[in-house]
Amino acid sequence: MCSHPSTSRIASTIGTFCRVKQECISCDFQRIWSSQPFIKNVSAGNLLLSAAILMSGSSVTNSLCLFSHLKMVAICRKTLIEHQKMYLLPSIRQVWRNHQEKAITNLKEDESVVLGGDGRADSPGHSAKYGSYTMMDLKLNKIIEIQIVQYCSYHMEKEGLIRAVNFLKENNIEISTLVMDRHCQIKKWVRENLPDTKHKFDLWHIAKGVSKKLVAKLVSGKDVKPWIHSISNHLYWCATSTVDGDGKMMLAKWKSVGQHIQNIHTGHGDVFGDPLPYNLHLKSEL
Repeated sequence: MCSHPSTSRIASTIGTFCRVKQECISCDFQRIWSSQPFIKNVSAGNLLLSAAILMSGSSVTNSLCLFSHLKMVAICRKTLIEHQKMYLLPSIRQVWRNHQEKAITNLKEDESVVLGGDGRADSPGHSAKYGSYTMMDLKLNKIIEIQIVQYCSYHMEKEGLIRAVNFLKENNIEISTLVMDRHCQIKKWVRENLPDTKHKFDLWHIAKGVSKKLVAKLVSGKDVKPWIHSISNHLYWCATSTVDGDGKMMLAKWKSVGQHIQNIHTGHGDVFGDPLPYNLHLKSEL
């Protein structure tokens, strides 16, 4: 104000927040500068740092250790946990509820609901205390329900499915088609409890099963080994390139793989290509 020299000193610091106090040596003028604004009683930078660590999936310990090695001031672990409890997790839950309500509304308007479901940390041999089961709308590729399950590892997926289906029933949603893996318990449960629902298997699990069977046959059929990856890709192609409802074209495409292995690439029947002449016989180049 008077253009005379002044002195500055750090008045206080809170994590990444810094407050500097400036005083004139000639007059009584003072000014306080803050490095970041406050959201109510929390500095914006500290809250954003907590949000960045949480939403990036970074380890809290590793992140704070990184700041320590760089000699950067940062919040402590206790402050981060407090931010998560008071601000971040409630915000995430609110965003999820808004998203879920919109997804449920869209499903209620759909006459043919096609859902896919799968669990995590539920395979035999896993010793996870908690598992998650996720349901997705396969038409819009949007998650509509997530269930956290604390159960025996082998039963986690079935329990998560039951809870997810009950949630959908409470919202008056009838499942037309359900796509998931070939879990024995789930096949039986869907057959008994969802008789009007078409139960289809996930293509990835089918291709995995075919590949395992081919590997098991290598002792008696070594010439098939170079074709295992191609056969798996062919199965994917059969399913993704066919739109007919009765499945005849898909079946004809899949049966053609036996001729491809023999280096016969034409004439795969009436449905998929011209019929093969009876006298056509070509030796495999393998």
